[in-house]
Amino acid sequence: MIQSFEATLKNGKIVWDPTIKVPKEAKVKVTIVSKKETKKSEERKLAVQQLSGALAHLSQQEKDKMYQELKDLRNEWERIF
Repeated sequence: MIQSFEATLKNGKIVWDPTIKVPKEAKVKVTIVSKKETKKSEERKLAVQQLSGALAHLSQQEKDKMYQELKDLRNEWERIF
């Protein structure tokens, strides 16, 4: 299973968010993200937060249906072929 974590590279060392439980030992792939990409990521997070507020008017039944559809989609995506 692949897990993704955010961290910061400082003086050649990876600094993890202390609240994240990372494995003691694992094979990893590291991707260096430019500051420009980091800004885009922050903008995306803001857009998601705004979207969450936009869905506040939905009934609980509508939210449950939407979340189930998203869950089904994720399960399909993570399926091993």
